[in-house]
Amino acid sequence: FNEAIRVTSIGFNILDTTTLNIENNTIEQQYRPLNNGITLSSVIPSSLAGINNNWQIYNNVIKDCFNGIAVSNIRGAELVIEINNIKMKAAPGVAIKSGIRLQNCYKTSIINNSVKGAFGFATSNKYKGVFSSFSISTKVACNTINTMGQSMVFEGPNYGTVAANKMQRAFDGFVLLNNGEIGQQGDA
Repeated sequence: FNEAIRVTSIGFNILDTTTLNIENNTIEQQYRPLNNGITLSSVIPSSLAGINNNWQIYNNVIKDCFNGIAVSNIRGAELVIEINNIKMKAAPGVAIKSGIRLQNCYKTSIINNSVKGAFGFATSNKYKGVFSSFSISTKVACNTINTMGQSMVFEGPNYGTVAANKMQRAFDGFVLLNNGEIGQQGDA
């Protein structure tokens, strides 16, 4: 048992760990929607800053959540978020809801995930398939995003970020830069 992982009524919450693989799980709540399916938040101690930590969130099914995967403050690890199937639930209020959300992260890959919103999401900009805020050197590739108000949003500096081989259907905005900046996207 890894003490950094807590399974609660709101899903997985992970705080401060050096090795992490979250694989092959089905995360759902039968009686009320989950706020977040998987939440990963860490401030890596400076003693670990030079260590190559590889983390993975892989092949999970997350059902009936307001936010599928929420990741913040990952700086000393390379995180791969791959082959996850996220089905979101309509949320009350006006707060932003995301299939996959990054905030203040470094070297994260978001590859081959599926994010699907509920009926009516496509007309509301509060629902975002992939939302990246102040995250550096992120790779976003080959994701399928359905029925979301905005498929991908990059907010603030996202230097070195590459978005490639995307597949989106039934959405309003393809890639939105909200006062954001991403890296060069190939040759002109």
